[in-house]
Amino acid sequence: MKNINEYLRRSLLTGILIVVPVIGSAWLLIIFVGWIDSMALQVWSFFGIPSSWNPNQYLPFELPVFGLLTAAVALIFVGAIARVYFVNYFISLGERLIHKIPLLSSLYKGIKQFMNTLFANRRDRFNKVVLVEFPKEGVYSVGFVTGVTQGELQEKTEKKVYNVFMPTCPNPTSGFFMMYPEDAIIELDMSVEDAFKIIISGGILTPPIQKKKLDQN
Repeated sequence: MKNINEYLRRSLLTGILIVVPVIGSAWLLIIFVGWIDSMALQVWSFFGIPSSWNPNQYLPFELPVFGLLTAAVALIFVGAIARVYFVNYFISLGERLIHKIPLLSSLYKGIKQFMNTLFANRRDRFNKVVLVEFPKEGVYSVGFVTGVTQGELQEKTEKKVYNVFMPTCPNPTSGFFMMYPEDAIIELDMSVEDAFKIIISGGILTPPIQKKKLDQN
């Protein structure tokens, strides 16, 4: 009976961890698409574009991605203009002016840093999933190599050192930044996505290959 209760409890937790993120992501996506659609219609009206150009006028149902397509075209247009040198110069000038405003400067820097991190190449963020001894010897934690330590931090050490980020459970957005010598890092074959599943679920969701090894032990 105890084994059945434990199995049901684990199955319930696994189901929650799978379903809740899917429903939450879908809900946020629907809200985002609706907001973009409403903004796109306002932009069309502002520039005097005839509403007859909107394909929703002729379809028996609304096309929710129309606003996203309009936003994508607008962003491509803005990005193309920003790549021109003299336009980029004025953008840099505007950023310098923003940096001189105390409250707005902090807000702007935070948002820009977040966006740069969000859209950075995955290889620049998490290169490899590793196993390291933390928080003490003989206790292991899953971490992500974010790069090779550079500058003074590397020069002050005797060995080649790697930057390792170890997220917390179940919230992986916070964690610890550690620097480990190369011989203290155990590389894992699992993907970054599988590693995050383990961390977020507290070890309940285990990749098939890892689970096979545990069963053999």
